[in-house]
Amino acid sequence: MKLNKLLLAGLFAGVTSAAQAGIVTNWNFSNQAGWLDWEPLGANPPITASGSSDSGSVYGNIIDSDEDGDVDGDDGPLPTLLEWGTAVSTDRSSLDVDSASEGSIVTNGGFAPGTSITHNNFIINDDYLTNASLLDALLLEPTAAMPGGVPVPGQPALAFTGPQLHFNILFFETQNNNGGDPICPNGEPNFQGVNAGGCADIFVVDNTIPAFPFVVGSDFVEFTVPFQVSLDPDWDSMYYLTTRLSGLTTITDDACANVGAAPGCVGFVTEERQENTLNAEFRITVPEPGTLAIFGLGLLGLGLAGRRRG
Repeated sequence: MKLNKLLLAGLFAGVTSAAQAGIVTNWNFSNQAGWLDWEPLGANPPITASGSSDSGSVYGNIIDSDEDGDVDGDDGPLPTLLEWGTAVSTDRSSLDVDSASEGSIVTNGGFAPGTSITHNNFIINDDYLTNASLLDALLLEPTAAMPGGVPVPGQPALAFTGPQLHFNILFFETQNNNGGDPICPNGEPNFQGVNAGGCADIFVVDNTIPAFPFVVGSDFVEFTVPFQVSLDPDWDSMYYLTTRLSGLTTITDDACANVGAAPGCVGFVTEERQENTLNAEFRITVPEPGTLAIFGLGLLGLGLAGRRRG
């Protein structure tokens, strides 16, 4: 299986003059995510991976798992659950991706739910996860458009892959009693606040696409990627894809330092003996023409497009 291409704005000259006829107003979508790799590979007991990123999807796998720009026969679904350590009282600690998320979304409407990540922060012994890579893919299927009808009259609906996101996750598993030190690795007192159950673990998203810095809110971060849908010469349209991650924010410099990240890093600290969930949402908008050139400059040279469905 191959998937149609979403052309990113910065890969083309004259992006601000792209035709806006035939704006897609409604889409079906599939959002799938899974773990590409993880460390330490030599953990005792081993880190185990299970689950499938395309579970329950009507579209099958949409993840470009080898990251070569094609979703084809060389690609496959990724595991959604990583577990590590030896359980002390309940289960092993884990990172669990809720995949796939599917539904419909309206252009210039509200946010639709994407794939969430839950850190099950349980007490463990032995080795633990230190870092992992997460691939997040989005398929969009136009279902209605202006000035009316389907996007290409007389043709069946087409499905497109959006820009695939690659997140590097840094992780620090703390000692609950912190060796008797009253200040936890996140720089805050033990057995208080987020550290009420013992020192909270630290989860950091190490990277952003340089052209699209995180916009940081009180309890979320979001970033925007422009893309172009080219159905035929009369149906070339520019859109923004905005992803919001609720639960992430700028964390303390102490927490950043403990995973080897720079001050001001983005992440969250996860409470002991709790299920800590990072919710993802996304929305699609039609950008103002004058703003496209700004994004175009930042996107030059970035190969973040899918491929045509065969």
